[in-house]
Amino acid sequence: MLYVISDGKLTVKVSDRGAELQSVSLSGHEFLYDGKGLWNRRAPILFPIVGRLQNDSYRYKGREYKMGGHGFARDLDFTLSEKTESSLSLTLKENAETLKIYPFGFLLTVGYEVKDGCLSVSYTVKNPEDEPLLYSIGSHEAYFCPMTEGERFEDYSLVFEKAETAEAYEVAPPLLSGRTYGIFEKGSTLPLKYDFFAVDAIVLKEHKSRKITLTNSG
Repeated sequence: MLYVISDGKLTVKVSDRGAELQSVSLSGHEFLYDGKGLWNRRAPILFPIVGRLQNDSYRYKGREYKMGGHGFARDLDFTLSEKTESSLSLTLKENAETLKIYPFGFLLTVGYEVKDGCLSVSYTVKNPEDEPLLYSIGSHEAYFCPMTEGERFEDYSLVFEKAETAEAYEVAPPLLSGRTYGIFEKGSTLPLKYDFFAVDAIVLKEHKSRKITLTNSG
């Protein structure tokens, strides 16, 4: 099932499979990656783990469980809980199959709202049990970059909310090696280049910023 919300400027499409974004279009211009290249997804939600486990397994209370990279939420059908013309929310809860690989009860709600040409996404995780709920959650949205014809990838930068002296973990796919390397020192703007992503991704060790903007610096 595909759901559509709009504020008259921004139109967003969301699938019930994984509650995943399928389109983010502003005045007819599509910004979300179309899933037609080397990667066949668009914006998967990562839950209840972000990344990959060593040997795709973990132990909890003396029992071993198997779980693939980024968890299972992205591959399951969510249930529509609320929808208006410009907003919607979808939910996922545990079932017999998830309990085999993740022995926790949970209620995950993903909310989407468009207003004044902007898209807001929220994640709410509720614990229905008395014991602690162990989880992580992440957003894996992919947007076209460059966004318009005639631009280059190198024309874009990531602008951090605060000045940072940042290190990144070295990625040795599919895990982190434990080693780190410097990204930039006392700066807030990181000009993009493909070399950064030659080995998977940039995984920052520590940062103060809660907001990062992708912008054309040209």
